[in-house]
Amino acid sequence: MQQARAVVEQAKANEEIAGTTDQRWARLVDRGVIPKQSGDERRSAFLARKAETAAANAAHTTSEANVVSRTADLRAAEANVQAQIANVRRLERMQGFEQVLAPFDGVVTERKVERGDLVASGSGGDRNLFTVAQASTLRIQINVPQSYAVDLRKGQTAEILVRERPDRTFTGTIARTAESLNAGSRTLLAEIQVDNKDGQLLPGMYAQVKFSVPRTRSVVVVSADSLVANSQGTRVVIVGQDNRAHYVPVTVGRDLGAEVEILSGLKGGEQVISNPPDTLADGQQVQLQGEKKG
Repeated sequence: MQQARAVVEQAKANEEIAGTTDQRWARLVDRGVIPKQSGDERRSAFLARKAETAAANAAHTTSEANVVSRTADLRAAEANVQAQIANVRRLERMQGFEQVLAPFDGVVTERKVERGDLVASGSGGDRNLFTVAQASTLRIQINVPQSYAVDLRKGQTAEILVRERPDRTFTGTIARTAESLNAGSRTLLAEIQVDNKDGQLLPGMYAQVKFSVPRTRSVVVVSADSLVANSQGTRVVIVGQDNRAHYVPVTVGRDLGAEVEILSGLKGGEQVISNPPDTLADGQQVQLQGEKKG
């Protein structure tokens, strides 16, 4: 590039001096001092120098194009080198798959290939070679009913009962919950983590989970046969201080079998009539069992 640029500068200088000489000789020819032949020779020399300048400019332009072309070739070669390096790294990683390493310590619980089986890249699909289980800490997933879900908190403990270990109760901790009820079952998915370093529990076992859940509010528990359910709603019959029966509307909570929770309607301490007859009227005089008539 520098040599071509120097040739251009030299050609321009030669053209300039040839042009000046041509102009001087043309004036001398016009005055008749020198013959016209000499003036034509200087004119031809000037045109030759001008052509040399044009040729030098063309050569310089060609040199610049060659430089651009060589630069592009160099960049293409560098890109090709980077592509080859990336391909080498890919092959190295592919070769590294000859040795299968588990991401954590554990026990191989399932083997889907044996020695001598062909395992090609991309031929396995979704097929895994091994299944590894880490049983030092087990996770139990349980669906908690809506009536209990509102009182469940992360970090609470739970008792784990396994039929195959009848003489032992395991303790787990609520690690996380879905924080949302399943729309179909109206249950909350909770995960309990259990310490299993001694290996007493096996992955895949069925277990019973018992929560000790504190109630967010106090409730009253009455016997299930105390409820009177009819067209007037769900009620219980209490005995007032005047020894008269009074029907009280109640809201029922959890069904505990022989007993039920009363969420509203009773404050606690009321005398509730068990299995009241259909003929019992509101305000009717009653006598408590064991109480003598006055």
